[in-house]
Amino acid sequence: MTSGGKLEEWFIKFNLPLIKVPKGYSPRYAALSMLISIVIYFDKIGLRNFKKDIEECNEVLKKINLNELDKIADKINNCDLAIYAPNDFESIARRFKNDFNENSKLLVTFDTFPEIDHNDIDGFENPELNKNRAVLLIRDKDESFEMENRIEITKDIIRKNVKSIHDIWTPGESKLAKIVSLIFIGTYVSCKLAELNGIDAEKIEFVDRLKKELKEKINLVERLEEKLKLKYKEFN
Repeated sequence: MTSGGKLEEWFIKFNLPLIKVPKGYSPRYAALSMLISIVIYFDKIGLRNFKKDIEECNEVLKKINLNELDKIADKINNCDLAIYAPNDFESIARRFKNDFNENSKLLVTFDTFPEIDHNDIDGFENPELNKNRAVLLIRDKDESFEMENRIEITKDIIRKNVKSIHDIWTPGESKLAKIVSLIFIGTYVSCKLAELNGIDAEKIEFVDRLKKELKEKINLVERLEEKLKLKYKEFN
């Protein structure tokens, strides 16, 4: 999957399957385009019909209450963040972390239930170290009875030692609609937080500097291209 560049050039050269996405977006802002492109691809090859799921995604996104998300951004502003989710949504918890890293320029802790109850929970024991910590919990109305009780008990245990705890419930019925809406929510709240602090969410100066210096020192793309040229000769 690519919007162009070397990856497209290489895949065309080797006659490999390629999915094109629109140009001009950073990877984090193109996440939904990339996800839906994969889903459409699976649909086209007959893996599963996702038409109803995609229609639900459109409806769910229209119904998200941005005012409520603004309130969450206000409450977690200038806080240390910890993000937790049921293990079914581990990738979403990581996505939230990445959004707050890149858009809000914040270091963030993230993990999943039940894993956090084996270790992270002890990290909340010292109220002085956690008095400025906000906790975001990604919740699913379809979570199991056991998971619901685990999360609620964990909240009760740590509540007095943190600044605030916020449940973010997954809208929608299908797994795809839940994932798409959560990606939107994480991106929106992290960008709102950047706005509150006068931060340009699109700029990633440290990442750009890292890429520039890596390119100068290790020439990864050029080295890969040389290897591909050798492979191309083998195949032809």
